Amino acid sequence: ERDPKRIEAFYLDRGFPDAGVRSYDVRLNETQDQADITLDIVEGEPIRVAAVELRGFDVLTEAQRETLQSTLPPQPDQPLDRQLTIASRERALNMLRDEGYPYAAVSLREEEAGPRLRRLFIQATPGVLAHFGQVDIRGQTTVGENVIRRQLTFKPGDRFTRRAMRETQRKLYGPELFEFANVQSIEEPVLMNPEVPVRITVAEGKHRKVTTGIGYGTEEQARARLRWEHLNLFGGAQKFGAEGKWSSLDRGVRLDYREPYFLAPNLSLNFDGQAWQAREPGYATNQVGGRVTLRYQRSQQQFFTVSLQNEYQRSSITPEALLDFTVRDDLIALGLDPRGDITDGTLTAVAFDINRNTTNNLLDARSGYLLTGRVEKAGKWLAGTYDYWGVGGEGRHYLSIANRAVLANRLRGAT
Repeated sequence: ERDPKRIEAFYLDRGFPDAGVRSYDVRLNETQDQADITLDIVEGEPIRVAAVELRGFDVLTEAQRETLQSTLPPQPDQPLDRQLTIASRERALNMLRDEGYPYAAVSLREEEAGPRLRRLFIQATPGVLAHFGQVDIRGQTTVGENVIRRQLTFKPGDRFTRRAMRETQRKLYGPELFEFANVQSIEEPVLMNPEVPVRITVAEGKHRKVTTGIGYGTEEQARARLRWEHLNLFGGAQKFGAEGKWSSLDRGVRLDYREPYFLAPNLSLNFDGQAWQAREPGYATNQVGGRVTLRYQRSQQQFFTVSLQNEYQRSSITPEALLDFTVRDDLIALGLDPRGDITDGTLTAVAFDINRNTTNNLLDARSGYLLTGRVEKAGKWLAGTYDYWGVGGEGRHYLSIANRAVLANRLRGAT
């Protein structure tokens, strides 16, 4: 009996003031332990939006005003939905706060524009243009304060924007040092202070992690893996990891170290080393060496790397595989020389990589593109046994179709 009132309220909020439940029918089943309910609803004519006018937004550029106007949820000739109207107010308010006006206020007003037509006015009072003030950091114990300040996407004196605060909060979670991170502006609406202080509150997580795994497979047979890593080795977000693995197919030890801030905030330095053995049915390899990689993070979407690799390799091919010419191409693709049973030498190579990623999700992309490219050189003016040039690249593009499917394209080439 109360549901018809709920339905009328639902329709009223969505611009249908005359909607209601004309009748309803309840029918019991044969055993009379269940009922089917049929509602007969009369929607009536809605009150529609005649126009949406923005006033007081002169502090925004013309392009920003056009973008805001076109993206507001209530559009002309649509029913006057109260929830969408409130969402429009919030969107307009957030745009002003993202452009340096933390004390902005936005109000809504309706005006009759004809039979069942309403003109919607969104009135803004921007307030003063503000800039970031001092940054107060709290909650850190073992992580250096400079580590947190390096994650800031703004500095005192920059124009105030909530966008920069959200990006800073996202970056604070990146190094996995904190269980909680909050970036909050300390605003004083009464005084409207043009210098807005910011408070950053963090709670550190566990910086030492141990990962173990044991199992059995028909190919590897018994296998075991142990990894230990420290996410804040010297108090400056340096990451160190050591991993050991053993199985009948591969075994060895790997070490890795990352210096997140090398000379400049956008530069990081990685060291990787390994002593590894692989025992496949047709061949066996031994590798001892490492790689140093310098990474430049140009933006959130793009980075470059330069790496230098030095590694001793020794491989052997079983007599059965040497005589089986059907696997010859596979052996060459693995970097093995099928003309002899044992090959050894030193690989010294320098490589340059570029990566640009504009996809909306790393694991389930529905829009955007990904571009990668790599150039690698070994030998000649570099010491080492092997001499080659390697060039490769890949492009991916994702296009959402009516929010129901994704058209994914991929092109890859290498030599």
